[in-house]
Amino acid sequence: MPKLSPKALLRRFMLSNNIYLLGSFEAGLTIYKQQVRALNLVWSMIEVLPHRKLERVAVIGGGFAGLTAAAALLHKGVKHVTVFEKCAALCPLQDGSDTRWVHPGIYDWPEEGSNMPAAGLPLLNWKAGRASDVVVEVLHGWDRILENKSPRQTVSIFLNVKHLRIDRTAEVEWVGEQVVGLTGEMPSGNRGVPSGNKSKFESIILAVGFGLEPTARFSYWRNEQLGQPELVPGRRSISYRGMVTELSSIFSEFGSRAFVKIGFWSISSRTTQSSSMLCAN
Repeated sequence: MPKLSPKALLRRFMLSNNIYLLGSFEAGLTIYKQQVRALNLVWSMIEVLPHRKLERVAVIGGGFAGLTAAAALLHKGVKHVTVFEKCAALCPLQDGSDTRWVHPGIYDWPEEGSNMPAAGLPLLNWKAGRASDVVVEVLHGWDRILENKSPRQTVSIFLNVKHLRIDRTAEVEWVGEQVVGLTGEMPSGNRGVPSGNKSKFESIILAVGFGLEPTARFSYWRNEQLGQPELVPGRRSISYRGMVTELSSIFSEFGSRAFVKIGFWSISSRTTQSSSMLCAN
């Protein structure tokens, strides 16, 4: 496709003034392509919008696209970024999904380079593997972004968001649980307290994804329930990543594969190159 200018690219994502929709009506719906779209959107925002429109940015959705957008905003120096996720963990659909394999270029085959296992992204990069392993790799990258951000930058993460409303002035009203710490996990000993608030943002990115399959009893990404986050808002479970993190405090030597067979446990209540990239579809 022809190269788009930053203004043309921003118009492609614009839903209304100050509100941008990430990929919900695009073709080529893969994790990799959604991440590319997120990087393109942030690049166009940085290039086009005045600085005052980037002071406080909200990202609605804590999946791959939302986290990539948030990471890119922080990488480009945006001072205040807030992420809202309706489930109890980041990347909840694929978290703990050990039976599904993802590859960044599988739907581009047999084009040149489509068999390369690495996504080659400047932020939150990953390589082909089980969906659960890709989540772990991306969340490690997210943690590094947060650890390396400027002291003048602030990041707020709200999980288990049960209510969220956006008005035409880009004010967001929500009820959710704010994560304490950097990782986006909510271990059982550090549970967030549900609270309601509202705040004005200069820009809002809607990275709400594509929802669950309407006719399927279980999602494509479900392989078992105990080691994966609940997809029903308000219900809590321990994520695969969080489960391994907690168990690591008990066992000094372990591998993630060693914990695959603990499904019988009753686990309760707890989880620069971007500027040159174009839309993938």
